[in-house]
Parts: sequence; C-alpha cells; structure tokens
Amino acid sequence: MADENPDPDEFIDLANVDDPMIAQMLKSHLEAVGIPVIVPGAYPKHDAVLLGQALGIVGCTLRVPRRHVEAAQRVLEESRRAGEDLERAGPDGDDEVPDSA
Repeated sequence: MADENPDPDEFIDLANVDDPMIAQMLKSHLEAVGIPVIVPGAYPKHDAVLLGQALGIVGCTLRVPRRHVEAAQRVLEESRRAGEDLERAGPDGDDEVPDSA
C-alpha cells in the first residue's frame, strides 16, 4: 500500500547528471538558494566507478527533500537556460561569435 502522506523531508531523486563536476556545480547552485542536496556516489572510492564516470557510463543523482522538488526543478531550468545563453554569446558577451578565419 502506498504511503498517502509521504515524508516531506525524505530525499528523492531530482536529476541524473553524467558528469560528477556538473553535479557538484548544480549542487552548489541549489545550496546557494537554500535547497539541501545530496549527491550519492559523487566521491567514488572504486576505480571502476571513476572509470565509468570518466566514460559517461556512470553518472550522479542529485537528491533533494520532497518539499523542495518544485523549487529545485525551477533552479535547474534557470541554470539550463543560462547555460544556453552563454553558449550563444560570443567571447565579449555579444550574441555573435566572430569567424576564426
């Protein structure tokens, strides 16, 4: 029987991230706005896990308390959009990237 009143402080999966460095960056961003985060496996002790992460086979899962899921999803969406904006911007912050030729 499913729990009709889930614990709001229970940590649940928010997102899977292939790169552990990106996971740590997102963790810091979420914590900066007051959202507690855990990233199980972010500090692997086994060489096989390290190799899997380096190859993009094994990722990290960001986990937040159930009560913070909606706010955390908004923060991740804002981060994603900010990253897209940075990719479009040129080296001087312009929207055009100069020719390298």
